Amino acid sequence: MQTILVLKGVPGSGKSTYAKTWLGESPETRVIVNRDTIRTELGCFPIGNNAQEKEVSKKEIEYITNAIKENKDVCIDATNLNSKTLEKWTKLASNLGVKIEYKEFIISLDEALKRDKIREKPVGKRVLFSFFERYYPEEFKIFFTDKRLSIKKAENRPYKKAIICDLDGTLALHTGRSPYAYNELSTDVINSDLKR
Repeated sequence: MQTILVLKGVPGSGKSTYAKTWLGESPETRVIVNRDTIRTELGCFPIGNNAQEKEVSKKEIEYITNAIKENKDVCIDATNLNSKTLEKWTKLASNLGVKIEYKEFIISLDEALKRDKIREKPVGKRVLFSFFERYYPEEFKIFFTDKRLSIKKAENRPYKKAIICDLDGTLALHTGRSPYAYNELSTDVINSDLKR
């Protein structure tokens, strides 16, 4: 039975590299359909306006349908992370009477940024941030967590333990002085509610 193989992943995750290898295994019976290639054909790479993107989607379905009619397997090489897009491919495969398979490519945001810098056609960090924030929020959160916060306790640090707190009104109460009269701090009294 013929197959539509849907690749999923952020830009730079390895989908196109995989698709080329997949095609090379049986070039007579396989076809890759790639939105960026269609955009280039239509002169609207890297992304078109609404009308152009509708035309890209129309051509994408046309290319897939024609390949299936020619008894070829199809690899859809695009991000394919949107649930509506996945539903569209499932429905199309059902209508064409072919099997559908999904292959997801997961990489870290850090790795995606590194790969994007060496791509022939980079998408840029803003696009990658958008993809990760929307489809891989945990990875997005990890990337923006200060790595210094995850220092292991076992590591020896030359720092001594300290307690940092607000004096005015928390640990100490000022009795009649202005909160801005720092020269009178010695007149403050300990907040007895906190005293042990």
